[in-house]
Order: sequence, then C-alpha cells, then structure tokens
Amino acid sequence: MMKTTWLVLVVLVCASNQAVAARRATDKARSIVWVDDTTGHVLFSAADIVRFDWEKQAFELKRDRAMDLEARLASVPGPHGRAALKTAEGYIYPDREFSVRDRRGTIYRGALVTRASHVSYSGPAILIDELSFRGNPVLRIQGGYPTGSDRTRVSPRLRQDLKEAGVLGNISDSYRPKPIEAFQLVGSDGEGLVVSAKLFTETIRPGRLARMHLRFSHDEKYRASWDDVQVVITLSASHGRFQGIAREKGPSSPADAPGAYVIWFSPWKPTSRSLDPVAKAGLARVRVHLVLRKKIGRAFTPIQTLAFGSRVIVLPQQHRTATRSGGTTRGRRPRRTSAWPATPGTTSSSRRVAPPPAPGKARPQGSGGRP
Repeated sequence: MMKTTWLVLVVLVCASNQAVAARRATDKARSIVWVDDTTGHVLFSAADIVRFDWEKQAFELKRDRAMDLEARLASVPGPHGRAALKTAEGYIYPDREFSVRDRRGTIYRGALVTRASHVSYSGPAILIDELSFRGNPVLRIQGGYPTGSDRTRVSPRLRQDLKEAGVLGNISDSYRPKPIEAFQLVGSDGEGLVVSAKLFTETIRPGRLARMHLRFSHDEKYRASWDDVQVVITLSASHGRFQGIAREKGPSSPADAPGAYVIWFSPWKPTSRSLDPVAKAGLARVRVHLVLRKKIGRAFTPIQTLAFGSRVIVLPQQHRTATRSGGTTRGRRPRRTSAWPATPGTTSSSRRVAPPPAPGKARPQGSGGRP
C-alpha cells in the first residue's frame, strides 16, 4: 500500500513539474518578439514559431501566423493590389525594419527584404519572397549585402532565449512544408479601381471561419468615393444542392484600405435555395463580388458592383471541425483572448490585422486592426 502511495505521489509531482516547465516555456516564447519598428506592432513571437534552426538561421511559422504576416507585408499596395516591392525602377516594396526583443530589451535590428531589395541593406535580413509569392512558411535570416558576414543575428542571448522557449530544432535541407493554399480573384470598375481578393483555400472548411485578404489599388486620376463596402461571398457545393452566402463589411473608403484588409467569413448557413442543409465533401464553387455603397440620408444605396468571377475548390471530408486555436467553432467567430482592439467602424468578422499583444500576453484567436 505504501509503495503504491509513493508511486502515485511521484507521478503527481512529475506531472506538476512538467506543467510548470511547459508554462514557463510558453511565457518565455511569448516574450521573444519581432517588432515592426515603423508601427510598433508585433509581427510574430517565438510562440508563433514551430521550430527555429539556429545553425541554418531558418524558422518555420505556424500557418495562421504566416497568413497574418503576409497581410502585414501587403500594407503598401502595388500594381493591381499585389504585394509589390521597391526597386530602382520605382516599384513599391513592403520592406520593413524590425527589432528582435525580449524582456530585457532589444537584441538586434534587421529588415524584412526580398532578393531584389536586400542589396540596399547591410544588416540582418529576413527574406520574404517564399512567403509572399509561394506560400512557404519557412523563412531565413541572412547577413546583409554585399558580404553577408553580419553576425548580429547569431546573438548568444537570443539563442538562449529560444532554447528556454523550447523552439530550437533542426530543419533539414530536404524539408518542404505544404505551401499555404490560396487563390486570387481580381475585380475592376473600369475607371481605375482594381481590387484583388486572396482567399485562403485551407481555411474554407465547414464549421470554421474562412479567410480573405482584400487589396485595393487605383491610379492617380481615380476620384470616385464610397461610404461603405459590402463583401458578398457565395459557395455552391454538393452538386449545386447546397447554396451558402456570407455578407461582410469592407473598408469604408479608399483611404481606409491602404493595404491588405482581412475579412473573416462563414458561408455555411444554407440559403432558401439549398436542398441540402450542409455542404458535403467534394467540389465546390466560390464566387466573390463587392457592392460599393453611398450613404444617402440614413440608408446606404448601391452605386456599383465589382464582380470577381469564381473558382472551383475541393472541400475535404471533415472528421472534426478545427479552429485556429485547435477547438471546435460550430460557426462561432474566433474568440479573442487579449486586448487586440478592433478598428473603429468594423465588425467582429471583418477587421484588419490588429496590433498584437504586448510581450508575455496571450496571442489572440481573432482578427482586427490595421497592418
């Protein structure tokens, strides 16, 4: 009897110690942040990293956080709403200077660059080409141009921080993570306004919120204005037997949409046309259009509709409905667990990527805010 009691006590003590160690590692990970020096927003933290290969100076971001970062990188729109880059010929690139910080302060400063633009930067640089254009969540940190010999990025202090956070790990040269699935539709009003809608296919799953990034661009002569944008997404599945629709709020004006505008939508509620109550696995067609509206008196009057066309996707068989946080949603919006404020005038379903939490605070599960 005594032996059994002692064994139970030992197991309980070990489990308690493991739980304490896990909490310490999580708190440590949240305190190591990469901060946009221009806006002061946290781009990501060590808690958003799957693993960090110290020898290769490469790290893999969790998929949802990689999408968040992609939206932030598009805060300066280029031609046709694409995340363009700054070159000597005049393109606009979303280069961002950042600083790596922990609870003791700044460890080092660097920049988010592309292969084309890194020639103008001499410090530590994170190459964003793979994420922006190929959906690869593995990013690499390299030395600056031209020698590439900058050693600031291999700070012993940062290495110790990452070790305590439990994210150090090997990323083999042959490792190829599944690219983030997305497709893009483009609409135009024929008068200089071009809007691109990037829909993340892997988020279009029954029971969870789907994700879209809207990017607006227009030429210098564009003078039209609107007071409200309604984003309409329709989904047809089950050989046309299921029809779902989602209507979400977009930016209030062109000035309110200088970059990627994040839209969360749920097209899983059947319309009156649906013969089936739920969308079944198989082929589905997604359509997007925007309705630009002016406020006349107390009502909004449609002034123009931008059609984006459609795309056929595949809905996989669902065994368990997953959310961004790993639970089940049953159609609920992502639960926010920290103080990311919503952008004034937006709904809980359509917000920009919000200012991230301060170091040490929980990462939110929802969206919101300006990149």
